[in-house]
Amino acid sequence: MNTSTFTLKKLSVSLLMAGALLMPAIQVSAAGPEPASTMDSVKTNTKEGWKEGMIEGAYLFNSNLSALRIDVEVLGNTAVLKGYVDSGSAKSLAEEIAYSVDGIDKVNNQLSVDPNKAPAEPKTTSMLKSELSDAAITAKVKSKLLANSEVKGLAIDVDTANKEVTLTGKVSSDTERDLAYYITRNTEGVRSIRNELTVQNNPS
Repeated sequence: MNTSTFTLKKLSVSLLMAGALLMPAIQVSAAGPEPASTMDSVKTNTKEGWKEGMIEGAYLFNSNLSALRIDVEVLGNTAVLKGYVDSGSAKSLAEEIAYSVDGIDKVNNQLSVDPNKAPAEPKTTSMLKSELSDAAITAKVKSKLLANSEVKGLAIDVDTANKEVTLTGKVSSDTERDLAYYITRNTEGVRSIRNELTVQNNPS
């Protein structure tokens, strides 16, 4: 391992951990403390978002994997991997990397092997730094949405490219849509937002 690679990997861990430390404290409403079950659910969802960010960040810095073709979802202590890799060894590599993240006890590896979907060309240092920043922003936004009990964070997908965050999914009201927007806007590192959330009213 050369010095530049080692430095980049240290940078990835440092920034992702910084994102975790910047996750906001869960607020208690003025009306009184939330029920224990609600608080436990919020804490669990926040941890899942943190683990997803850690796995995605690790994939970004592995030249043998194309992170943009791998979708990661964490459910409790299980990581679910979907998408494409170019070989069986890459599929196993993605699984082992997921296992290396603290709190992941099981990996549901649903990756498909397709030799035609080869990894992208080697990334430059500036490209890696940009992607790492995007991964850290995604992790922070997800964590903040999950930590706010007034937003259905699990129903909102967060994607970041060049510090522009795109929100997709369904919310129950225009107020919740605006709340998700401003939570994202107030997240450090976000340059712009594409709010594509749709309002789905509850049936009367």
